[in-house]
Amino acid sequence: MPSFPEKLECPELQLLVRDNAGSYQQMPDSFFEETRNLKVLDIGGMDCTPKPPTSLGFLKNLTVLYLFNCKCEDIAMVGELINLQILGFYRSILRELPREIGNLHQLSLLALDNCKNLEVIPCNVISNLTSLEELRVGSFVNWEVEVEGKTNVSLNEVGELKPHLTYIDLYVPDVKPLGALVLSGGAEFSELRFLTIQSLPALISFISSEAKQIDEGGNPSTFPVPLLNEKVSFPKLGTLIISEIVSSTTMWNQKVIANSFCKLRRVEIRYCEKLVTIFPAIIVRNLHDLKTLIVSNCNSLEVIFELQELNDKLSSIGKRIQLESLSLVQLPKLKQIWNNPYLQGTFNFKNLEQVYVEDCPMLSYVFPSSLANDLRQGKDLITIQNSPTTDPFEQKGGN
Repeated sequence: MPSFPEKLECPELQLLVRDNAGSYQQMPDSFFEETRNLKVLDIGGMDCTPKPPTSLGFLKNLTVLYLFNCKCEDIAMVGELINLQILGFYRSILRELPREIGNLHQLSLLALDNCKNLEVIPCNVISNLTSLEELRVGSFVNWEVEVEGKTNVSLNEVGELKPHLTYIDLYVPDVKPLGALVLSGGAEFSELRFLTIQSLPALISFISSEAKQIDEGGNPSTFPVPLLNEKVSFPKLGTLIISEIVSSTTMWNQKVIANSFCKLRRVEIRYCEKLVTIFPAIIVRNLHDLKTLIVSNCNSLEVIFELQELNDKLSSIGKRIQLESLSLVQLPKLKQIWNNPYLQGTFNFKNLEQVYVEDCPMLSYVFPSSLANDLRQGKDLITIQNSPTTDPFEQKGGN
């Protein structure tokens, strides 16, 4: 379709896809008058300035609208398409998301990927999208910033979507005034499956604590503030990626909600300069489904699994962790992967596929000697480079 006809006379048409033709083209106002049964519209390279064609408002049955690489200005009429479930503006020129988008109460996905001109998402628009499951606003940076008298969306609004959210992609360039992503109260992200927290140098905690921590003597506590505390719950989270969070020394504290993190299958921790330990015993009890663990370039990390509370051979967390892949790279202070030699009650390594250790100069062994007989057959799965020993097992009499 090199150019748009005056009117598309296809009254039974339900799907229309038009790729980017290489240059922006305007669509006649009457184009959609005879396509009122359209349910999916995927258009690339459309010039929607100053407004989209007025006949777009006739598409009351539309459930999916993708505007790919389009030039957009006033798109308020999209808010009239109340049956929309998916709305995307990938790589489109869009300066402001209109307030009318907040009327789309059936919307489950809002994608603003690579909309690098986006300056305004008005407050109370995102929070009105009560059915939203996926939010992709990775190019937007003006959180809570006032632009030409208009107050932008806050991170707390995103937090209000937590009952349905399964996927969030957002970029917060500076949390220094906040120190936390969610400012108050507890939060259960009951449907969230994937979470990445990256490049937030001032971030201390995912959810702030309004009350000061007090020790048993009534004095302010000197315990470090965990990145993920007991105020936040992720019962269905499957993938957790933490990168370049340089202000936190610990991931979790000694309290955790019972069903939180119990579906985690993949954890990646990278470039967290002050992190000393990752998994305390209390969270290990929830990691039933953990399969893949990747840790790299954490210069202060000393222990990965804190298991001292599980201090005898019979200790058990119920369903054991069946780790399949473990990668540890450039951890100059790592002394122990697990600080308890009796792992049989906590881990099951029968499905182990790969262990890779590189540049861990203080790590003297990967597995305790108690597992030597069980894992000898799988020794070929273990690769150790630039570390004190090439033998993955603790030597008798060693530390």
